[in-house]
Amino acid sequence: MGWSQAQLAEKIGRTVEAVNKIERGLSAPSFETLEALSRALAVPVGRFFWTSELAVAEGETDTLQRLVARLSVLDSDDIDWADRLLSLALARKVRRTG
Repeated sequence: MGWSQAQLAEKIGRTVEAVNKIERGLSAPSFETLEALSRALAVPVGRFFWTSELAVAEGETDTLQRLVARLSVLDSDDIDWADRLLSLALARKVRRTG
């Protein structure tokens, strides 16, 4: 979103220190904070947990995280488009190698 920690803290009603600790993984947000973040960032609460549910092959974490980060800024229509595009690309690959 391009917000500073101070701006995000103000939008969610938390301190800058609290936002900083959450971003650095030193503190887990409460459910109330997750809901506030969800509203401020206009994303479903489940999105905060999505990457932890992915099965990642060893050594592929950085690539997958980069892809998730790129997708996380898209709206649902663009995510659907990207999903269709990926499905087509993978189907073509399967046809060529299969």
